[in-house]
Amino acid sequence: MGYAESRNYFSGGKTGMCVLFGIIGAVIGGFLARFVMVIIMGILQFVNDWNVDMCNLVVNIGTVVGAIIGGLIGFGIGYEKDQETAEKNRRLQVERNQIYQLKQQYRQTNDPQVQQAINSEINSAQCRMMSIKSE
Repeated sequence: MGYAESRNYFSGGKTGMCVLFGIIGAVIGGFLARFVMVIIMGILQFVNDWNVDMCNLVVNIGTVVGAIIGGLIGFGIGYEKDQETAEKNRRLQVERNQIYQLKQQYRQTNDPQVQQAINSEINSAQCRMMSIKSE
């Protein structure tokens, strides 16, 4: 798999939100898991008389698990964002192609009524493009 294929493999385009959201999710998941695990281990240390090394081991394992889960959740959210962006770009490209074809037809005809109808279609396509961009 070359560079171009690997670049488009996950995101389907020019964006890479899945990686960014995955990293952010891993950081947040790790911090939240560590916070919760420290509180739980603080309670268990007094209740079960666990030593500090055992509590630190459990906290570290919980932090890693939380980071992995947070990273997977973030990656999934980013992947969805990438798919939405790719779909939006595809729809915009369809409208651009239609405008290009209509302009070609406009240049090929001399009938003013046909040119006016083509201009109306071009304006409609441009409005659809603005609507897609504002989503």
